[in-house]
Amino acid sequence: MQQSQPISIAGAGPAGLTAAITLARAGHRIIVHERRPDVGMRFCDDYQALENWTSEEDVLDTIRRLGIQPDFYCQPITRLSSYGPRSAAQVTFAEPHAYLIRRGAKPGSLDSALKRQALDLGIDIRFESVLTEAETDIVAVGPRQACAIAVGCVFDTDMNEQAAVLLDNRLAPKGYAYLLVAEGRGTLATVLYDQFSAGKACLERTIDRVQNLVGLTMRNVQHFGGYGTFDLTRPLVSGRRRYVGEAAGLQDNLFGFGIRQAMVSGHLAARSIIEGSQYDRLCRTSLGGQLRASLINRYWYEFMGQPGYDLLVRLSSRARNQRNFWSRIYTKPMLRLLLYPLARLAIRRPR
Repeated sequence: MQQSQPISIAGAGPAGLTAAITLARAGHRIIVHERRPDVGMRFCDDYQALENWTSEEDVLDTIRRLGIQPDFYCQPITRLSSYGPRSAAQVTFAEPHAYLIRRGAKPGSLDSALKRQALDLGIDIRFESVLTEAETDIVAVGPRQACAIAVGCVFDTDMNEQAAVLLDNRLAPKGYAYLLVAEGRGTLATVLYDQFSAGKACLERTIDRVQNLVGLTMRNVQHFGGYGTFDLTRPLVSGRRRYVGEAAGLQDNLFGFGIRQAMVSGHLAARSIIEGSQYDRLCRTSLGGQLRASLINRYWYEFMGQPGYDLLVRLSSRARNQRNFWSRIYTKPMLRLLLYPLARLAIRRPR
């Protein structure tokens, strides 16, 4: 039996649309309000990585379990080049380390696929529509504060398909830079966790560094910028409102990957409405341990600095099972969890 009043969701990103799809499958009426003219307008058809290492379950299986079909552009990343300040490693994975996806409003992107699946279920998506939080049942409006920023560019290229990550404070203070190339298109960016005003200069240094490492051909360059929020102290529930995705600060503190967490949290918020259960308890049970581990990982990453980046590159390249190496960092933190209170005090966001 359907409810008399529709459920209101603010935001048509992965978290909001996953919540809407879950609720629609349970027979609820939903209205999704999106303040932009279309989905994915924060992005410019850039490549991103859908991480596959923070859980032992493959992320595509997770997405299917949430009731979402992964029928968007999605290519497995099984080879990765890693560069520290003085180190380099090329690693091949037996299983996908991540999946290359596209973000934006164009067909084939994650965002357009979720929009299509929502519309197929009869979900009412109202673009250029804004709700106050007091009018909203599920808040999925994306990042609120700049805990990290990304400065980058998308371009056409004749380079071979590749994925590379660079760990160097000269390129990305306390963060990382990355290069993703596939099918004649590339995305290059630096992600800064500190010294945000240096973003443009860091991107220029990253371009020079990649040029020296692998060569770099770029045509029809389009620049972009963005920011992300992660904050484990933010309340997940306020009154009848449930906060999901980056609106709740639910994102990996180490490298800022948050699509999986966004979709899971959207699904859990919907479940809490369907079942009449406590959303914050569901979310903490499903994501809390992983996110606490990510905060500890961030603490160690910043503490190690440049020498630690080289050590991380070398250790990861020598692991017998590459995916298990990274998965254990998130799923089996063991004694590192004792450092969680210290990490919460040491890692201050935003900056």
